[in-house]
Amino acid sequence: MTRAVLSRVVIVGGGPAAAAAAVALRDLGHDGEVVMVSGDPYGPYSRPPLSKVFLQGHTEHEDLALDVAGAEVRSGMRAVHVDPVARHVDTSDGDRLRYDGLVLATGSRPRRPKDASVAVLATLDDARSLLRRRLRTAASAVIVGSGFLAYELASAARDSGAETAMVIRPGALEAKIGDLAHTLRDRAREHGVRIITTRGGSFSHGGVITAEGERLDADLVAAALGTEAETALLPEHSLPGIGFIVDEHCRVAPGIVAACDVPVTRRADGSLRRDVTWTNALTQGAAAAGALLDADAPPFDPIFYGWTEAFGLDLKFAGTFPQSSPPEVVDGDRADGRALLRWPGAAAAIGYRMPVGKLKGLARAAPAEPDAESTPAGARAH
Repeated sequence: MTRAVLSRVVIVGGGPAAAAAAVALRDLGHDGEVVMVSGDPYGPYSRPPLSKVFLQGHTEHEDLALDVAGAEVRSGMRAVHVDPVARHVDTSDGDRLRYDGLVLATGSRPRRPKDASVAVLATLDDARSLLRRRLRTAASAVIVGSGFLAYELASAARDSGAETAMVIRPGALEAKIGDLAHTLRDRAREHGVRIITTRGGSFSHGGVITAEGERLDADLVAAALGTEAETALLPEHSLPGIGFIVDEHCRVAPGIVAACDVPVTRRADGSLRRDVTWTNALTQGAAAAGALLDADAPPFDPIFYGWTEAFGLDLKFAGTFPQSSPPEVVDGDRADGRALLRWPGAAAAIGYRMPVGKLKGLARAAPAEPDAESTPAGARAH
């Protein structure tokens, strides 16, 4: 082990990757300063529950707080400039923070429609002051989006009693999780959600117009259109809106590492990989901290893992899903809503208790088919 002695580590960001990095620094023996700079006005908090239980009033802000291992947290303060040569970070309140090590956990911003009446869920304020309040009174809802967040929002709308429609792109979720997408879509239909498949559309005066010309109006229109990575701090080391280019150790430049939504790695075939899942935030935050402290840290090479909870369905998945291979049913029955499934290079648990490590192990136990066309599920999974 070649350990670096760092007087101060600055973490830019206030999400799970930032919190995981702070905890890992202490666990790995760093006894210098740890300063966390977050533009969010609240302390670091867990975001997945916002769309799962917070909207339904089953938990409150205080329950979402993340452990930061005693780091100094400067909330409501944005990092506006990084000088990687002089090693300092300038903040929105005029402060200049010198660093010996820097963790970029800047996260991503949601794609927001120009129509301001369309709700978007990204922060606690979005959930508290906009969606939660509107859900309580909405008799109808239209959710635009094809990913897990869209299904979770639709589930919350149905739970609140709203007549709900989803506008999705054909094949978008299948590209991430194969035929598991059918399970989630069928579950939504069983709960009374109307599924509208379209290849495009627009928002107009509080409603949605599909590419086929159908107009959809509702008391609540919400969009879950994906995200763009926050990369403005180091443009020379990033692909704008996509992420910071990192090596296999999460390193961006000397003394700088990145974690969660913002790191991008390039595969052997030239394609890009970016994993925005909660689990990756935790594991990569810790791995990035380790790489900052140890020049001989092992490469970060995780197997993708994600999950969603919607319409009473608990769905967990790991690996890279083939686009054509049917799964092997290891245990249970899909028709009963409880099954453990395996594909070449992937595995899933539908309503089935399965620790994360074991599910990943099941995915690894069946190597991916070399000739099978597959899409990395982790690219934009959550």
